[in-house]
Amino acid sequence: ISFTGRDFQPCRTFETADAAGLACRSDGQWRLALMTAAPGPRASEYQQAGSAAALVMSAAQEMIVGDPMTADQERQARDAGWPRGVR
Repeated sequence: ISFTGRDFQPCRTFETADAAGLACRSDGQWRLALMTAAPGPRASEYQQAGSAAALVMSAAQEMIVGDPMTADQERQARDAGWPRGVR
């Protein structure tokens, strides 16, 4: 998800096969706020509360200001170079 975080900087969560994380944009660069190893391939959609994705989502909930960006808001923010305060 993409969202406006504290100090109105744009932030995004991400997940790969090996890791999950949260990054926020500052001074024209993405900076990691949190990164954790993923537990490996999932056999099902069920995720334990301590999973990498759950940890990242919990951190995002603590940082978010307002609602997550819609797909259109995210596209506009990306096309504008991810400026502060874009909603």
